[in-house]
Amino acid sequence: MFELVPANTDERAAAAEILDTLPPDSNVWSDKGFIGADWQTEWAEQDIHVWTTKRKNQKVQNPPDFDRLLNRVRERIEGTFDSLKEGGRSLERTLARTVGGLCARVIAKIAGGTLRLYLRRFFGIDTLTYTVNA
Repeated sequence: MFELVPANTDERAAAAEILDTLPPDSNVWSDKGFIGADWQTEWAEQDIHVWTTKRKNQKVQNPPDFDRLLNRVRERIEGTFDSLKEGGRSLERTLARTVGGLCARVIAKIAGGTLRLYLRRFFGIDTLTYTVNA
């Protein structure tokens, strides 16, 4: 599930719509934009756990091993977002004229990335050169 919002909006408002659909005891990995004790407590009361890195000046810090894991997951997520913005069909310049057209382009871009990952992981096919890696 995803929600597209302008860059200058509060991401927490959009996140609330998605978090409302999650089952109890869900864990959400997020960036520092979601830091906020009151906001996180509100979701924790609904058994939705929002995990973020901490600012250096915060009294309560995450364990170092957890921060390393969180950073690895976030790097993978950011890499995926970057790949969606690459190429001739960049999501930043879709030229879509309708919301339906935009959604179709987003879904097609994600499906293409998923297919490339599937071909590489399960068949060893490099989709840039169409060669099989042994």
